[in-house]
Amino acid sequence: MISVHTDAQGFIICRMHEAFLSAPSEVLRALRSYLLTRRKGFWEPVAEFAQAITPAPPREVKETRVGRVYDLGRLREAVNAEWFDSTLDVRISWGRNPKRRLGKRNTSIAFGSYTKATNLIRIHPRLDDSEVPEAFVRFVIYHEMLHVKIPPHRENGRWIYHSPAFRKAEKRFPEFSRMEQIATRILDRL
Repeated sequence: MISVHTDAQGFIICRMHEAFLSAPSEVLRALRSYLLTRRKGFWEPVAEFAQAITPAPPREVKETRVGRVYDLGRLREAVNAEWFDSTLDVRISWGRNPKRRLGKRNTSIAFGSYTKATNLIRIHPRLDDSEVPEAFVRFVIYHEMLHVKIPPHRENGRWIYHSPAFRKAEKRFPEFSRMEQIATRILDRL
């Protein structure tokens, strides 16, 4: 809801949820006082206001499971059965097709993502290609399902998405090092 840091010139940079635009003046005064003094007593009305903010409901996403080459629903069920004893109840869909940038080489893309708010795994649509091995698509699904099984946690004020336990579980996937090589090769093609 609020993030605060000091820049190189010593200016306080405060980013906050748009709901603070309509915050009562006493909350804004308390926030100002907290930023200037860092006294915890000033923080209480700010924290109370922030806790009362209800997040917007997640945007409904239409699931598109069947692609030209791969059926994500079938692959999800297979990965769920093989690695998670069919215990994970998670949706899956192909993502939207991004526009290619002419003359630009991709240095990184997200092959997949998991959003807890919608309980949805999205797979990059360019993986729906006969030149992409099915094993790699299964690996991406497995990786995203691990995010469901081993959720992120905060440590020293930072979110940890790929904890040591996550990385250890990820390496259990057959031919893990080969999957990393395939990822690099696919990235060069995209």
